[in-house]
Amino acid sequence: MTTVLNTLGATPENLTGLNANLNTLLGKVFGVLNASELVLPSGAIDALPSVLKTLANPTLIATNPGARAKIVDLLIASNSASGSPVDVNLLGLNVTTSNIHAELFAETGEGEVLGNLLYNTANLLNPGGLTSLLELLNELEQLPV
Repeated sequence: MTTVLNTLGATPENLTGLNANLNTLLGKVFGVLNASELVLPSGAIDALPSVLKTLANPTLIATNPGARAKIVDLLIASNSASGSPVDVNLLGLNVTTSNIHAELFAETGEGEVLGNLLYNTANLLNPGGLTSLLELLNELEQLPV
C-alpha cells in the first residue's frame, strides 16, 4: 500500500484526507448496519425441520424474553505491555492491532431466531434444559433418513 501511495506521490496531507474519508465511509457503513434489522419472510420458520423449530422457540428454556447467554468470549492480547497482539506483514500489507476483546451474546425473544437457537443450544444440558434435550432427541429420532 505504501508503494502505491508513494508511486502516486501522495503527500502527508493526502494521506490524512484519505484516512478521514475512509473513517467517514466506515462510520456510515456501520451506522447503516447498526440501524438495520433482518426480518425473515413469513413461513420461514414453518419450513424448518421440527428440531430447529423447537430450538427457535423463545421460551424453550428461558421463561422470559431477553435471557442472555455468552456464546463467544474472544481475547487477542499481547503477552507484554509494549507489544501488539497482532503484528503481521502480509506481502507488504502491514497489520497491527491493539488488544481485542470480543464478546458475543445470544438473546432470546419473539423474532430473535438466531438468538433463540444459540441460547437454547448452549443451555440444553443446564438444569431445566434436560427436558428440552429429551424432546429434541425424540424429534431427531422421528426424522426421515
